[in-house]
Amino acid sequence: TMKTTIYLDVLLLVNLLVNFLLINAAATLAKCTLKTVRLVSATLLATATALFIFLPPLGAFGSLLLKLAIAGIVTFSAFGYGGIRIFLKNFGIFMGVNFAFAGIMIGIWMFSSSPRIYSNNGVFYIDLSFLTLLLSTVVSYLLIELGCRIVKHKPAKNEYYSVRLTQGAQKVECLAFMDNGNSLKDLFTGLPVVVAWYPKVRKILPSQVDDYLRRGDVGKSAEHDFHLVLYQGVGGSGLLPAFVPDCFEILSKDGESTQYRVIVAISKKKLRQGEFDMLLNREMQPSKVKKECIL
Repeated sequence: TMKTTIYLDVLLLVNLLVNFLLINAAATLAKCTLKTVRLVSATLLATATALFIFLPPLGAFGSLLLKLAIAGIVTFSAFGYGGIRIFLKNFGIFMGVNFAFAGIMIGIWMFSSSPRIYSNNGVFYIDLSFLTLLLSTVVSYLLIELGCRIVKHKPAKNEYYSVRLTQGAQKVECLAFMDNGNSLKDLFTGLPVVVAWYPKVRKILPSQVDDYLRRGDVGKSAEHDFHLVLYQGVGGSGLLPAFVPDCFEILSKDGESTQYRVIVAISKKKLRQGEFDMLLNREMQPSKVKKECIL
């Protein structure tokens, strides 16, 4: 039987790159903006599990359970929990991306001049040169990322909602998107944070928020509470001015509404190239109250 020599440095370096790219691809498909700490920790955790290839064989069933457990832990590390439905969705996306990558790599292996592969405890090692593995990984990632971006720009209809904000006598309606990556809460009030595009909601903004966005100061008016929210995501990053509207409603298809108490952070940047006007917080989840969304 031909023995396969496993080079530890190649094993870890390739897995580090692979896991970093696959987690990014999964985030693209899940429409999440990962925090750097989560991305790095999940990548390192997933890479460390490649060492299981050196452990005694656990058998097919044991390997399957180990692989599922690892995928669940990495999913939690990268995306957080956010409720069972969101977790299972992110878990499924991460597994799907991994299966796609494995399929592409097996295809490359089948057509390679050195068809030697070693597998143990759900970890695979293909006996190819480091450069070939590197190029194969990059090509596989680009194919997966292309597919993810195609799917990403065809979002499910139930991810969009019609939202109405009321401030005093002024009202405005926005097209909002449920961002699974936004679980931000205000540090002082504990309220979920949503992000709105400045031009869309300008007419209802408290004077302090509008002054801050136009001139960089809040003026002397104290008519409304003024907040600064530390945010990093699709709507920008840094300190965003924010306020608590008098009324925030997610509208259903039949005209009914569900009210939420939220903080609305304002971004001058278009949200995903202007596809929508607002990013909702994943903890709101209008489906939990059985409200239909605007298609």
